[in-house]
Amino acid sequence: MALPNEAMKMPSQKHHLLRLYLVRHGESQANLDGTLAGQSDSPLTDTGIAEAKALSRSHWMTDTDYWRVYSSDLSRAHDTARLSLQLGRAASIDGDDDVGRTTIHLDKRLRERAYGAREGMSRKLSLDEATAYRVIHGIDDPVGPYETEQDITDRCVDWLQQLVHEANNAAKQRQLQTPLHVAVFSHAGFIRATLLRYVERATLDRHPNARQTDGYRTPKLLIPNTSVNVLDVYLHDNCTDLDCSFETRLVELNCTNHLVNADGLQSRRAD
Repeated sequence: MALPNEAMKMPSQKHHLLRLYLVRHGESQANLDGTLAGQSDSPLTDTGIAEAKALSRSHWMTDTDYWRVYSSDLSRAHDTARLSLQLGRAASIDGDDDVGRTTIHLDKRLRERAYGAREGMSRKLSLDEATAYRVIHGIDDPVGPYETEQDITDRCVDWLQQLVHEANNAAKQRQLQTPLHVAVFSHAGFIRATLLRYVERATLDRHPNARQTDGYRTPKLLIPNTSVNVLDVYLHDNCTDLDCSFETRLVELNCTNHLVNADGLQSRRAD
């Protein structure tokens, strides 16, 4: 079980286990086109590549030794991870991979929300409108699954609970110094769902970096391209293999300082 906790001073019976760095991918072709990619693949644009390289030169990459690095298996996310890690000094205890610096653990649970018939359509269309558009225009491409907000939240919870268990066991068995730093390269939908699940909504709303998107009918918390969102995870001291409860604290929301004065970079589509 995980409970949001925004107190600046955590009770003494809590153990600071993890610091999570949730990073959205760089600008994708779908972002540029104003379409909804969802779980379809959409490559990084030249701007997206430049954003990832700018991130690699930031303190998030140069000053942090990551215990683990995770990424969605969609190319726009893991390409952002590779570009960021190639040029940065980020290191991992777990060993090297093809980028020569750190293992990138790909996980389907970190994917964007699945939007079914809306994928590949204008982001302004609702599910019903996108379905009708396909019928009217004779678009018979296979339509993938559709996830509700609860579905993607469940994915977030499942992934983080597993990570907490693995981190706690590794810290005990290998006597690792905590907090363990974990980078997570994902998507706006997944990061938004994680923040809304583990952080008090009032805390998000009053943060100076909080912005709302022009989402269809209902505004949503904006997650800019390559923004860094940081969450601390505090483990209850009575954690067991069967019940490992924890609390969280928001450290940073939507930091894009690495894009300021970076060759005039400005992402065209923030969400």
